[in-house]
Amino acid sequence: MRPVSFTANPTYQIPLNMRTNTQAIRSGLAANGINPVLGKTTYRTQRVLDLLQTLTFTNRGADNWSNLSQLNQGLVISLINYFSKNDNVNYGNARGSLIENYGQYCNYCGMPVQDSSLAVEHRLPKAEFPGLMLNYMNFFLACPMCNSYKGSKPTFTVCRSWAINRQGIPAPNMVEVGNGGYDRQVWPNRPAAYTGFTPILYNQTTDAQVPLQYALNINNDVVNTENNTVQAILPGYKNGQEVTVAVRFESVDALVQGLREDNFISIVNLNFTEADNYSDRRVTNRTVAWMNALLSMFRLSGFQPGSAEYDYMVNQILSTVQAAGYYSIWAYVFYQKSPPTVQNSVYTSFKTETADPTRPQFYFPGTNAANMP
Repeated sequence: MRPVSFTANPTYQIPLNMRTNTQAIRSGLAANGINPVLGKTTYRTQRVLDLLQTLTFTNRGADNWSNLSQLNQGLVISLINYFSKNDNVNYGNARGSLIENYGQYCNYCGMPVQDSSLAVEHRLPKAEFPGLMLNYMNFFLACPMCNSYKGSKPTFTVCRSWAINRQGIPAPNMVEVGNGGYDRQVWPNRPAAYTGFTPILYNQTTDAQVPLQYALNINNDVVNTENNTVQAILPGYKNGQEVTVAVRFESVDALVQGLREDNFISIVNLNFTEADNYSDRRVTNRTVAWMNALLSMFRLSGFQPGSAEYDYMVNQILSTVQAAGYYSIWAYVFYQKSPPTVQNSVYTSFKTETADPTRPQFYFPGTNAANMP
């Protein structure tokens, strides 16, 4: 996936105060020693969030908050609903800041999403860690499919288990449980965000990897994308017959990385594909991006490297990438076909230009080029 820099954005702030007339919230807060700071309905937001953290730890991952008193069960559920829907104190208010930080792309699959369907997604889910519902450092942007598949994962129980078994903390506190969840996945801000995953072209019919000499042939040609699949002709492969292909992500040295990459692939079902299921086109569009990257290299091959025409064509390709999304797919193909070791490397131009905010026609906001090869 595209590696990003995870920097708090000052244009988003947790509101100092929250106001509520909901009796279940007011009664629950009073029972926990939190009183209004103004009138009868205005409270310090951070105190309420800190209470949610305490109650989350007390609950220890029990379903439906059943380890809490009935009063606190109702309080937690009411506060999750409040922070989801209140106009002034709502995690959705961070969307603009996140788009400025990361661009209008899903941080997980790389899909461009240019409307309100681009969700503010919680790394540690709000249903399990409601105390972090408004925390900017707990946010990414997600397309509807990645957001839906991820749901309420990783759970409190899974995060706690990772802290105990992988981080060696026998009795983790609340902060350590959260850190276990952050450590468990290869999130876009981790050093292995790009290098931990490899895109591989598969023959969907045989479920076999297409050998690289065929998968990366710049003469490959898409025949059609009907039925939510990609049919292509790969010269020299399968006697030049039309084949159904798909790009999947696989982990690099999963055992060395403590299975983190595999956890991430499964947590958003990154490789799911189904013919005629048009609700999830992530794999299809990712595969089209692969083929378009090869087509771009084919067209570029008609120009003399270093010429004005060649440079113009490279710029046009990079503009196309910005609109098409699926950053990591283009990066992989460019690296394979025009690596940094060659003169006029397309990959080097791509890596440099897409991380440069002074080049808005190519820029992918927040890209951390230092974490790419």
